[in-house]
Amino acid sequence: MVIETVTAKQPKGDDVIPKDTADKWERLTKLASERLFGKRKKIMAAVGSRPYQGLPVSEAELLSRYSQVRHDPAALLEILQENAKFKPDGRVLVPKALIESMKKMEKKIREGTL
Repeated sequence: MVIETVTAKQPKGDDVIPKDTADKWERLTKLASERLFGKRKKIMAAVGSRPYQGLPVSEAELLSRYSQVRHDPAALLEILQENAKFKPDGRVLVPKALIESMKKMEKKIREGTL
């Protein structure tokens, strides 16, 4: 019976990453992420708002849909459930953009600028 002892592998000279190389890679990844984020921002600005199932919708059409939904509690609940995130601790998070757009449409309806 042969028993072998296993020892930790000692790093060779080429297994160690020099500090200047690590710093260079950190700079490269940071620069790449900033560029990608900038491109994503430009794309999102070019595409614009797509509030209804990813399709472009005119503001008048959104306002008419909201006018129908605001008096139907079941439909309003469905919209909130589709957009809300439920946290394990019981909190419900609703996107600020949804709340802001609902406020804006409600204000237009009350002012009568249909």
